[in-house]
Amino acid sequence: MKTTYTIIRADGSTEKIEVELSNNKQKRAEQTNAICRPVVDGWLEIVHVFWEGSYTYMVVDEEGKLKGKPFNAIATAIYWNNVRVHQPEEYDKLTDYIAGDAVLFKKGVVT
Repeated sequence: MKTTYTIIRADGSTEKIEVELSNNKQKRAEQTNAICRPVVDGWLEIVHVFWEGSYTYMVVDEEGKLKGKPFNAIATAIYWNNVRVHQPEEYDKLTDYIAGDAVLFKKGVVT
C-alpha cells in the first residue's frame, strides 16, 4: 500500500514522505516501527487523532515531557483537534501536550 506520513519536528518543521508499506499487518507494523524509531527516539505511543476530517494515528514519545523534550506546537494542535471539533466547550480545559518530534500517518496505516 502506498501512503504518506509526515514527520512533525518540535522546531516547527515538517517533512512529508511517500512510502510503500506491506499489506501484511505484521510486516507493516515492522515497517512503521522502523520509520518511527529514528524520529521519535523513545517509548512509542500511538495516539488516535482526528485530522483533516477523519481519524488517523500519530506516533509520539510517551515520555517526551518527562525527558524534557521541547513542546511541539503542531503535533499538539493535531492532538487537540478532536476536542476542538467534537467538544468545543472542553477545548479551553486541555493541558496535555506533545513534547518532541512526532510522526503522523494517514488513516489505517498503523492498524
